[in-house]
Amino acid sequence: MMSWTSRDQPETKRKKTEQDMTKGIVSLVESARSNNMASVKKLLLDGTDIHGHCGSDGSALHAATAAGHEDMIRYLLKQGAAVNSKDPAGSSPLQVAAMEGYLAVVRLLIQKGAKIDDSSARHGLALSAAASRGRETVVKYLLKKGASVHVTGGPYGNALQAASWKGNEVIVQTLLNAGADIRARGDSECTALQVAAFAGNSDVVRVLLRRGAKIDIDAPGGKYGCALEAAERHGRYEVVHMLLEGGATRAAYEPTGSESQTAERTEAEQLPPEPVTMSELSPETSGAALSSPSQISVASPAASTTIQGEPQPLRTYRPRPRINDVGFSLIQDPPDAKVDIVFVHGLQGHPEGTWSHTSEAAITRSSIKERFSIGKKPSQIPTSGASREAVFWPWDFLCQSPKFHDCRVITWGYETQVLAEFFGTSDQQNMSQHGNNLMVSLQQERKNDPDRPLIFVAYSLGGIIVKICLNNSRQSKHQPQYLNIYNATRGILFLATPHGGAKAANWGLLASNIAKCALQSPSERVLRGLKPNNELLETLRKAFLQMLEDDHFTIHSFFETKPMVGVYGMNGLVVPYESALVGHARKEICLGVYGNHRDICRFDDENDPGYKAVLGALQDYIEPTKKQVGSNDQTDKPPPQDPEPEKTRAENATERSKHDLDNEYWELLNVYIDTGVFESTFDTSS
Repeated sequence: MMSWTSRDQPETKRKKTEQDMTKGIVSLVESARSNNMASVKKLLLDGTDIHGHCGSDGSALHAATAAGHEDMIRYLLKQGAAVNSKDPAGSSPLQVAAMEGYLAVVRLLIQKGAKIDDSSARHGLALSAAASRGRETVVKYLLKKGASVHVTGGPYGNALQAASWKGNEVIVQTLLNAGADIRARGDSECTALQVAAFAGNSDVVRVLLRRGAKIDIDAPGGKYGCALEAAERHGRYEVVHMLLEGGATRAAYEPTGSESQTAERTEAEQLPPEPVTMSELSPETSGAALSSPSQISVASPAASTTIQGEPQPLRTYRPRPRINDVGFSLIQDPPDAKVDIVFVHGLQGHPEGTWSHTSEAAITRSSIKERFSIGKKPSQIPTSGASREAVFWPWDFLCQSPKFHDCRVITWGYETQVLAEFFGTSDQQNMSQHGNNLMVSLQQERKNDPDRPLIFVAYSLGGIIVKICLNNSRQSKHQPQYLNIYNATRGILFLATPHGGAKAANWGLLASNIAKCALQSPSERVLRGLKPNNELLETLRKAFLQMLEDDHFTIHSFFETKPMVGVYGMNGLVVPYESALVGHARKEICLGVYGNHRDICRFDDENDPGYKAVLGALQDYIEPTKKQVGSNDQTDKPPPQDPEPEKTRAENATERSKHDLDNEYWELLNVYIDTGVFESTFDTSS
């Protein structure tokens, strides 16, 4: 009787092929990421390499760490995974855990021998990684375990510069208390003050100046220049004012030394005082500035200042706009707007909070009891709006970009609260009604220029609302005032929109059932549209494909790549890849964003790959649109008028200038009398 041994088996039977090994590693990494313990154990028993890498994700240990699966990490380490292994970018699991803010995982890795001061090009040290994302508890723990505040590495330099970039003043204080050098130079030879000034983090600038950074307030910098230059060149006007009050001087970065510049300065000393604008008159200086009418001059709109030989427009500080919970809120409304960009949030979202990244310091965690407390007012529930410390990227990043200064940016709010306001008035509208409301409200909002090109940025359920809005507009032949919305649309950015239904959205039904027990009726009907194979979604999907065939617009579909961890008990993707795509090869551009369903619409850094992807998509739409609008403007210009004689034109300009100046002077004077600035100087009783 013949028996087979492993030596007798064919080579292809005894050895795994390279393709099989690669498949095994990919499966192992994915199983570790999704916390599938049974699959991980089976793959390891089958001989899958525990140290194998899957693209940029790294090993199974890296994937489990990025997702925060503590038990999975413990098991992999027990099976021999190297605690200090590096992914293709050179990052260790500890750096990944610190960046994500998983304190329990950070503790575990350090207990298992993770090197606390290892550095990588992507994250720097674990301390820097935590500081760059505002992970306060992790920063404090790493310092307690001996992490160095002086070691540099990564994209920011040291941890203090990383925290200054992030804008978390609590972490900045913590690092300074731990001995961080406020004068140290980091990435591109920049100080923490220069980094904070460039990023526009006024709270951090205030802390740094108070803690000793004034000594280097005019120090030259590498990448950004001195602090004042870094702030002024990038439109950080609040920081500019703060630095000037702290003693910064423009001479620190203006070109000096040439004879012509010396002559210009000498001539300037003999000229009347420079014109002032309202933004330059602080309460401390207004009395002196307005002590007599002869000292007042008002800058014209065309007035400019000079920075390093280049004319720059006079700048005024623009405070962050107020965002209403419901309806449209203007984020930016330039008089020469060429494009409308409309943001639409998703399920249980908020027109500001959905698009805001909040640091740990600003997140108020609430229990289930607190969320359903009868005594809680809507404003006390932390799930809606954004806090003072949040990064509201449509304003903080998009509107500060010169390429978007002529874009009208709007955000729309509507009620789909499932976890909040159960014991107040609950919105009873379903998705179709929300979509129709968006169409009607948008038509009212755009009455002054209904043909202006339109771009939507929609997150999750908001994408379905936008599709309903456009479908209703397209079919509104008997109400032609709404047709312009569909005709003017040039592009849509869908961020994790469940075009085919999102299985994971059933988590909302639990909250609905709790509310029913309290004899209330939350927006459960909104959730019905998210069930798989839903008739409404299927009908809408077909209608939207036909819209794309009309060739009015194209779309970008962004899908999430990280599962939700520890949120409502789910470990999978909320909107999987196949559901996040419309499925039109010619009119749809698809792109994955590194983040879970919540992170895909929140960015804390202009260098965030997700923000860059969204920014690039918007630029793809607005640049050709603005060119088209510009060509239309040229066509619509009236024929040129006969020029005035030179003398007459000069005389008229002089008269207009005198008249305008007189009016502006008295308006300005009245404002300051009304505000009480002149109480000690003028007697207004008569």
